[in-house]
Amino acid sequence: MEISTVPITMSSSIMRWPSLKRLSSPVTARTWIFDIDETLLTNIGYYRAHGYGVPISSVDFYFSLVYLGLNRLTPKAFNEWVVQGTAPAFAASLRMYNALKKLGFTIIMLTGRDEDQRSFTEANLRDVGYSGWERLILRGLDDQGKSATNYKSEQRSKLIYQGFKIHGNTGDQWSDLLGFAVADRSFKVPNPMYYIP
Repeated sequence: MEISTVPITMSSSIMRWPSLKRLSSPVTARTWIFDIDETLLTNIGYYRAHGYGVPISSVDFYFSLVYLGLNRLTPKAFNEWVVQGTAPAFAASLRMYNALKKLGFTIIMLTGRDEDQRSFTEANLRDVGYSGWERLILRGLDDQGKSATNYKSEQRSKLIYQGFKIHGNTGDQWSDLLGFAVADRSFKVPNPMYYIP
């Protein structure tokens, strides 16, 4: 497996790879997996609205938490953001996504979002230009409590067992890319906002 840090021009370099010629074999012959949050979609609007999770001062933090009952970055607040379905696409990721589709890759999205967010996630992806994916895999009840690395590795193993050849994987966290059942080539996009082990 080869892991690269992806420059902002990643989609243009995809088209120049000699090994990535247009596919004429079955759809499962070459598969590309994408994470969603901070890979295909940016949630910077959520972080901006919540002060990037950093209080202005300890007094501000105490006042916000105790008197106003405000927690800046919480799972509940993020879920409310997801339901809005307004996360914009990363332009470079959308170009790469479309270039891979044009080359004949089967696209699978593997996210840490919960299954009950499926309809909002699908609508958001379509609204910003993503279409034609083979599968969207979200965390089910059996996946709750698993580390991101284990959850995503297990899902990739299931795909391989079903006949998918994972040629590439793109995500913003190392937990999107490492573990077992890894891709031939993995691309880590930068994420300065958070780290998921």
